[in-house]
Amino acid sequence: ASAEEDLTKVLENDPGNRNALLLRGRARLAQGRAVAAEADFAAYVDGASQDREGWLGLADARLPENGPGRPAEARKAAARARRLDPEDWRPDWLDGRSYLGERRYDAALEALERAARLAAGGSPEPYAARAAALAALGRHAAAVEDWSAALPLFERAMVEAARTRAPAKARARARGRLAAAYFTRGRLREF
Repeated sequence: ASAEEDLTKVLENDPGNRNALLLRGRARLAQGRAVAAEADFAAYVDGASQDREGWLGLADARLPENGPGRPAEARKAAARARRLDPEDWRPDWLDGRSYLGERRYDAALEALERAARLAAGGSPEPYAARAAALAALGRHAAAVEDWSAALPLFERAMVEAARTRAPAKARARARGRLAAAYFTRGRLREF
């Protein structure tokens, strides 16, 4: 059985299990089922509006890259998460990704610069997304710098996945993301 199926069974037996609802939303989003994930996250925040994880999930499910996409609604959900924890880099990262989906690269770059400052080298995600915005604006040298900053963080994530014996799919994803980061940086160096 999949995680989604198991969590659905939990919810059938315990409809008030908020954690199962949040986790099922994440499982559905990971499977590319953004509409179903959005419904779970919306139900979750309806009963737990002070939990930023639900708002972050809702924002992610509403991104253009994950389905039909409603970037303005994604930014509203990210803003709720930001109000709950102004030091969390993820709302700005989600804002940046929403602007990337709309091809509003200057706005994306502004949000992603805030995310990178807040992440302070703890995650490769803001650097990778900012590199995409910089590349779209034709600022290839700056994009290469961001990929260079992201690479050790992707490497660390891959090593951590192996060290903790993460599931095979998670390890493969970490390896794939690292390979894609090296490839993308290399391609940008050709400009």
